[in-house]
Amino acid sequence: MVQQQQQDEQSAVKRIKFTQDMTAKLMVWFNECKAQGLFSSSKRKDYGTAWETVFLKCVEAWPRYPWNKEAIANKYNSERKRFVAWKTLLAYSGVSYDWAAHLPVASEATWQQFFARYNTSSRSILWLRNQPLGDERVYESVFWREMATGEHIFEAGDATQRVLVEFSQRDTQDLSDGPGSSDSGRDNSLMLDSESSEDEVIHSEASQAISQRSSAAPASARRLTPAQQRRRETDPDITPASGSQPAVTVPPSNQRRSRDSTTESEAVVMGRSMREAAAIIAGLPGARDLALAVEDLQAEFVGKISGEEMLFCCEYLRKEPMMAAMWLKLSPEIKRLYVERWKIGPLE
Repeated sequence: MVQQQQQDEQSAVKRIKFTQDMTAKLMVWFNECKAQGLFSSSKRKDYGTAWETVFLKCVEAWPRYPWNKEAIANKYNSERKRFVAWKTLLAYSGVSYDWAAHLPVASEATWQQFFARYNTSSRSILWLRNQPLGDERVYESVFWREMATGEHIFEAGDATQRVLVEFSQRDTQDLSDGPGSSDSGRDNSLMLDSESSEDEVIHSEASQAISQRSSAAPASARRLTPAQQRRRETDPDITPASGSQPAVTVPPSNQRRSRDSTTESEAVVMGRSMREAAAIIAGLPGARDLALAVEDLQAEFVGKISGEEMLFCCEYLRKEPMMAAMWLKLSPEIKRLYVERWKIGPLE
């Protein structure tokens, strides 16, 4: 018994070195934790139960390694960053995916531009060119909150009309942060989406303000402005005698029309700018892929799922440009599996 214990101690290693098989197994366990709701919170501090669960499985599967929960958390974060790098590359225009080799396919210029932007001394992403990520479906499931980060690359012919689409609150830091960094509170929404919504609100408010101005009461019936009120109280020339009404000077009607005209002019300019922006957005990389993906989704599943479920699926494609780009390449069976996953509700 003592001899066996000594042999076990000699065979033990001081550092964990993950093989591809070990990483694949951990990802499956992470996916099981996700199915159990252990990753339902967006705060990393709430993942303790998941780390404990996977830690116990690792101790049982590979007892010779010095396992601890911090190592499990660091591995999760490392694989998350690998997935974000992989997804960011696939979000670039002109990048396709070889499902047989499980590798991205891109031109040499695209590879060089991507590496120049994201590869750092502290975190190399050169592996993307010749090393598969792993089971893409498992990674998509475990890291369902993650979205591509950075800029889209236009085709060479579009260089003169380049428009950059930035994702909010995340840039290259997400690919280069250390293993212990926290990602709680990250905003994964596209600025493109939020700007569109804000434009609609601004346009609506501007139209409402113009309508209110046009139907306002005559100047003589309006309440005094703060400046007029102060002048009424302090100017001896217009301070009324006891019991009399003040003779407050109201701006001439032509001046009021001038101010109203200025506001209307600004609203017209704003509306024109929004129309021009809408025309630009329609030509952005990924817009055509999204339109084709939604059209195909409706053609395949109208009548098979409810209207609300269809809305959830369309919303997922809108928020996941990489998925919209690859949708038409998927087989009907894979599309059905994705729809079954999406139709349960909107993205968090």
